[in-house]
Order: sequence, then structure tokens, then C-alpha cells
Amino acid sequence: MAYRIPRGYAVRHPAYQEIMEGQRPTIKGLRAAPYLPVAEIEPRHDDPIVIPAGTWVGVVNADNTASVQGVTGSIAFTKMDLVPACSHWYTVTYSANDISDTFGTLGNVREYDTYSYVLGASQTGATVTAAGASTLKVGQTGVGIKPLGIAYTDIYASWLADAYTNYDRQPVIGFLSQMQVVQVPAQTPQEKAIEVGDKVMIDGYGSNTMTWAPATPNTGVSERVGRLRAVTDVTTGDVQTQAEFTEATGSAAAIVAVVEALKINEFVVGKCVRKILVADYASATENTTLASNVSSITRSNVSSEFSDAGRVQTVPGLSLQGSGLQGVPAWARTSTADSAGKFWILEISVAAV
Repeated sequence: MAYRIPRGYAVRHPAYQEIMEGQRPTIKGLRAAPYLPVAEIEPRHDDPIVIPAGTWVGVVNADNTASVQGVTGSIAFTKMDLVPACSHWYTVTYSANDISDTFGTLGNVREYDTYSYVLGASQTGATVTAAGASTLKVGQTGVGIKPLGIAYTDIYASWLADAYTNYDRQPVIGFLSQMQVVQVPAQTPQEKAIEVGDKVMIDGYGSNTMTWAPATPNTGVSERVGRLRAVTDVTTGDVQTQAEFTEATGSAAAIVAVVEALKINEFVVGKCVRKILVADYASATENTTLASNVSSITRSNVSSEFSDAGRVQTVPGLSLQGSGLQGVPAWARTSTADSAGKFWILEISVAAV
């Protein structure tokens, strides 16, 4: 029997679909990379945090996977692995938090080469020690890990759900990509050099010494994975990238300059709209944290924006913004002193996409 085809009842399916607003995208299959070192152990439930809130993050993709490798092999990726962003490749450093008995006999962090558990410094044939720098390189040379946004909450180890099938602390993880202004403590010399109006990018460009060591962060160290710098602060291009584009012609320098500009643009994440003085304590040693100086400062050292909060009496030991911290916001304690003993907060208008 011939079917009748009615006119005017056809259904059109445009090649377009909206799924979310995109301010804090929820990406299917996203997980924290299983080889990330444990940054902190959350005190209430003893759960391992691998990416602290405030870290700029990206995903290991097809450009990176060949370079995420150990001494004798590489990891086969089947999911979207979230890692700290960096405008150059970087190594990772494990600590005592990563040995197998930290969370019980099932072990925890996956060793990057054989994908077995990190057992500790005495492991026979181990290429990673309990507190030593590994040879794991995250991000292809000249590519790095392109930023997608900033972690707005602590991100926990993805192997929790694998090791304990009845426990999944964080079924969905995400990050802030755009349309918000955030405050972050200025920790590195590069961040303290950022001024209002500067476009900001992920740090590390042109460096060959980047490492992710979250358990023992040296907050004053120059250039850090997952942190910021002003775009105008970049003066040295990636030497290896320049070598790739060097030609025996008069246009070689121009080609390099164009390529460098395009690459830098991939790592821009927003603009500084405000730089806030938190405290002014001339006796502070440069690059020491505000947390290490807070017992010595008085409310007179704290800027007027925060000093009034120091009138509020707070319970000692809870690190609340109030009398115990002289009014300093608790989350700003990791800001570090500049050469004049000043501590800063940056307000960043996020535009990572």
C-alpha cells in the first residue's frame, strides 16, 4: 500500500541545541585526573582534595596526551581529565599524602607510568618517591594546558569512587568560565605585578621549570601552575616553539611574533578590574604569607576595607574573619607580601571562553 505523504506536516530538525547557560558548565564525563597529587586532606571526612578552589583549570586533550607520560609508558585516556592549567608543560610532585596507606590499604593515587598505586619511597623500582618530584610531564611542549575556567570549589580525587564503590563525594564537578568577578589573593611576584586594566593569562609561558606541588606550595615562588600573570608581563617566548618556526628568511621573526601572539591569546582568562590592599606591614619579609604575619599585625595595619571586621569577636581556631585575623578575610591569608610589605587581592573579571 502506498503511504500518503501529507503536505505541511513535515518536521524540521535544525542542527542546533542549547544545553546550558555556560557560566559554570557541567561537562559530561569530566573528572579530576587520577594521577594528580593530593593537595590537602579535608579534615571532617578525611577526603583527598587534588585541586584546591581558586586554581585555574583545563582539560588534557588530544594535543597533550602524548606528553602525559612516565619513564617507560604513557597513560591511555578514556575520559575528560581535569588538571591545573598552565601555559607550558609542567611536572608534578607527590608527597606523603600520596602513599597507599594514607586512606587505608586500598591505596590511593595512581602512579603515572604503570598506573599502579603509589606505594611510597621504598617501593622497589619506583619512579616516584613519597616526597620527590616525578618525571611526569603534563601538557605538550609549546601547548600547555589551555584554561577553561577557575575551580569554584575544592575538587576531590576521582579514584574515591573507584576505590570505594559505595562512596562518591563529588559526582559532578565544574568550574567558573565567564560572567563573574572573583577575588583571588595575589601570591606570586607575577600576580602582585598585575594592575587594574591588565588582561591576565595563565602563568608559565616560556618557562621550563614549572611544577605542580600542591601539598607544599611555595606561595612566594616566581611562576606557578594554575596562577595568573599580566599578558604584558610576558617578555620571553617559548624557545622551543620559536625554534620550530625559525626559517632562513627575513620573515622568520615576523612569523614567530604572530605565532607567539596567537598562542598567548589561548591562555587569556580575563581582566583585572580592581586591586585591593589587604594589609600594609612593612616588617613582613617579602613573599611570606599573610597567615604567617597575622599574629604580628594589628588592625591599624589592615586596610579600611577590612579593618572594621576586626571588631567582631571570633572563636579562636576557626580562622573566621574577625578579631582573630584582625579583620582579614580568611581566604586571603595565602596572599604574600611584596617588597614593601603590602598584601594584595585581585578582582578578576573572568572571561576564559
